Amino acid sequence: MFWQRLAGCLRLEQRLAHSNDIAYSLGQMTEIAVRALSPGINDPKTAVNCVQSLTSCLSIMMRRQPPSPYHFHIPQSDTNDSSETTIKQKRLAILALVTHIPKISDFINVSLGEIRRYAAADLMVLKALCQAMVNLNYARVNSAQQQTLLHELHLIQRAGEENLNYQELVDDLVAMCEQAKQFILDNDAQHKHFNYVSEFEANIRQALQTQSS
Repeated sequence: MFWQRLAGCLRLEQRLAHSNDIAYSLGQMTEIAVRALSPGINDPKTAVNCVQSLTSCLSIMMRRQPPSPYHFHIPQSDTNDSSETTIKQKRLAILALVTHIPKISDFINVSLGEIRRYAAADLMVLKALCQAMVNLNYARVNSAQQQTLLHELHLIQRAGEENLNYQELVDDLVAMCEQAKQFILDNDAQHKHFNYVSEFEANIRQALQTQSS
């Protein structure tokens, strides 16, 4: 009876689909971003839009409680033996199946992490990924998710340091990553607004204020 019920829960298909695997849907959006970053297309704006869409999906996933990987089978009681002791013994739950449940860090790595690997020399996309870590921080529910965001932020900064062509671009990205790191580490960050202003923009604003005064 158990194996008949288990077989009824299984569905075998030749390929993944958005209806049975959330990673497939994330992968489709990631593929669009990766293709946009190819030398033949070179469309970082599309990649940034994909990063923002993926961030919205991942934010919802971070707030939800993942399903339990443990599945139990409770045998049916024997109607011929109605003694209370026998019924309790027969109805003890039996661990029947342990499934693999991907963590949120796995989903971030195969989506935003994959885009990071292809956008290592594109400041616009790297800064969008940095902003994505800040936006995901608003949805985090535990310290493990916080550490995942900090780790990904470190990889974004290292990718820029190793691949960006000009030191000014590297400094801009490093400054944003450092501010984002401090923001994520702030215990009250989920009630605050993150607004990164580059040194260049700050100098422009200061110059405009000086001229107006």
